[in-house]
Amino acid sequence: MFVHLHVHSPYSFLDGASSLSALLHQAAEWEMPALAITDHSNVSAAVEFHKLAQELGIKPIQGAEITTEDGTHLTLLAENSQGYAALCRLITAGFAHGSRHECLVPWEALQENARGLIVLSGCHRSGTAQAILRRDHTRAKAEVLRLLEIFGPGQVYLEMIQSYLPFSKRLLEGIFKLHEELRVPLAATNNVHYLRKEDFPIHDLLVCVRTQTRVQEIHPERPFNGENYFASPEEMKRRFAAFPEALASTLEI
Repeated sequence: MFVHLHVHSPYSFLDGASSLSALLHQAAEWEMPALAITDHSNVSAAVEFHKLAQELGIKPIQGAEITTEDGTHLTLLAENSQGYAALCRLITAGFAHGSRHECLVPWEALQENARGLIVLSGCHRSGTAQAILRRDHTRAKAEVLRLLEIFGPGQVYLEMIQSYLPFSKRLLEGIFKLHEELRVPLAATNNVHYLRKEDFPIHDLLVCVRTQTRVQEIHPERPFNGENYFASPEEMKRRFAAFPEALASTLEI
């Protein structure tokens, strides 16, 4: 079994192409015991998400994907009400530090509001992943050690995403190397932005609107392929056949 812990709903404005209802009903059909919603810099889905999840017998995990003050991403999950309050304070601090339109969470705020939160190291835009892609292992290790210092052992997981992009193999290998060296557990996600693979064009159009890009033009934020969908447990098992512990961790979380 597997649980999705990095999922974007329509509340990731112009970056989530499937409804909460569709995502939760699919999770229920696959008998997933829990689901996390991790929208960009907000918890606007919280009430709708928790109400429907409980109706379907799914444990709702409230999270958020945040951008730090240095422009890198982290995936945060609230363990309890204390963690949810911390998440809200972090998002508030991010908008105060950034602007009305850009939430940039200061590292100092993370240090002050870490209790009750689990952190996944993030997508390819995380500090850890960016260092790996630059072949800077020392910096990647320092990024993970910083997370351990802030959140504490047992609260940090190395996020693995298999999106079949040109850099995916190097990134997965680099993350696994950090796992072996630092003994930080792995956690598989699919950085979900839409329900089905065939919904990819809808998400692409939303990104075009958000970035004010014509469909025939290129933009660095436009997705490269349609792999970030709500994959089944069987599909995730195939993607992470070499890293079964990354799947098991999602149930632990």
